[in-house]
Amino acid sequence: MKKKILASVLMIVVAAFLVTGATLALFTSEAEVSDNQLAAGTLELTTNNEELIPFDIGNIHPGQELEMKDFKIKNSGSLPFYLKAVVETEAQQGEAFLPDKIDVVVTLSGANQEEHVIETTLADLIDSDLTWQENGTPLVIEAGETVNFELTGIFNLNAGNDYQETEWAGKISVMAVQSDSQDSEAIIWSEDADQ
Repeated sequence: MKKKILASVLMIVVAAFLVTGATLALFTSEAEVSDNQLAAGTLELTTNNEELIPFDIGNIHPGQELEMKDFKIKNSGSLPFYLKAVVETEAQQGEAFLPDKIDVVVTLSGANQEEHVIETTLADLIDSDLTWQENGTPLVIEAGETVNFELTGIFNLNAGNDYQETEWAGKISVMAVQSDSQDSEAIIWSEDADQ
């Protein structure tokens, strides 16, 4: 009797296994996609100058126009970027803060064959990010594209006697910025640069 029960249980297990195995038998097919690759692009800003010479304008007076800087910026990498400029004070002398009375015009031209102009005081540019905008979004410089950067100014006629014998020295950096905020920085001019 025990042998019959054991044989019956064994038959049930084998039958269950065969039924389960038959149920799980599905057609299959496969294909491979080989040689998958990832390659990082480059974020690179270059200028037309081998060495960027700082401007050095002395003995200025209210009403005087100032030609500060003019050079070309090229997107030499493979990724598009937008530009931002940062101005930092390195030294100052005198009672009044001279950048308060230097009205500047910063022009970026060549991108989309248009001029993008920012007008403000030099003081307003210090320690703030200057970004050229187009319709409320940063102006994109495509790979291989070249734009012209021009910085001009005027010593405001409203500057009083307290601006006499004042001096200011600083640094301007122009940066290429990718959407994830990885910066590629070029120092445009600085008090410490070779002249």
